Amino acid sequence: MKLIAPDYFMRFQCSADRCSHTCCKGWEIDIDDDTLRKYKYIGGSLGKKLRENVDFENGCFRLLEGDRCPFLDENGLCEIITEKGEYVLCDICADHPRFRNFFDTRTEIGLGLCCESAAKLIIENPDRVRLVTLEEDEYEEEITLREKQAVDFRDRAVDILQRSMIHPEIRIAEFLDYTDSSLPEKSPREWADIFRALERLDRSWDKYLDLLSSADKLSLHDGMEFQQLAVYFAYRHLPQGFDDDMTSAHAAFTALSVYIISTIYSMTGSGDIEVLEDIARMYSGEIEYSQDNLDFINYYLNKQI
Repeated sequence: MKLIAPDYFMRFQCSADRCSHTCCKGWEIDIDDDTLRKYKYIGGSLGKKLRENVDFENGCFRLLEGDRCPFLDENGLCEIITEKGEYVLCDICADHPRFRNFFDTRTEIGLGLCCESAAKLIIENPDRVRLVTLEEDEYEEEITLREKQAVDFRDRAVDILQRSMIHPEIRIAEFLDYTDSSLPEKSPREWADIFRALERLDRSWDKYLDLLSSADKLSLHDGMEFQQLAVYFAYRHLPQGFDDDMTSAHAAFTALSVYIISTIYSMTGSGDIEVLEDIARMYSGEIEYSQDNLDFINYYLNKQI
């Protein structure tokens, strides 16, 4: 089994107390069974606080007002880490913002845009993205035909998106054609209305949907930042077709995501890359990190193709 990642993956570092949008609030935080058992036997003041703030029956933290983790201190640091180290974190906290796609003989790992440090790393990457092998078993398994077809298909799609000398709208059109996909002909206002009907995780997302709604048409910026966004979405979502046979829908989602983020960015009138990173971070949090929202958009796009 191989572990594959984009070449920027190992440069990721959590910004901890310097993070403006902590991942320690605004989410339900599930705790895996092994960690739950560990938390029952930790002693001292931390152990007492764990037993007061962990719902052992349902396997989650009891969040405070504003869906804030009870172990996020006033300095923006995790009390569990400062007291005991990262090894006692539950799986979801230790792993975030990483995601994985599973194949027959390889696992592909990446970083989610909902983390501001990951968004900065992905969007400001000046180089063409390459995939690298992080781990490999001594006895490599022979790749299956099904997996080879899926990986070759995805790699070709990403190559199209990384043809920097071609105008981005032509690249996206060729990408959609190659993946046998298309986008419904809807105005920005219609897309904004669709997104408004989804589950809301952060009300500040409304300001960006208002900007989207006021746009005349979907637009696509030229620039490495938007190429990196397209590659990110393709790398993360195209492999889902390996399992659900909705590759065309995932391709449409890739294109739609870049168009939506680019259009909102245009409507801000800002040339500040940090504004782009904030839009991408919030889009990811609202759509990619709500399974209900992601499923709705993908099934909607699948019906339109």
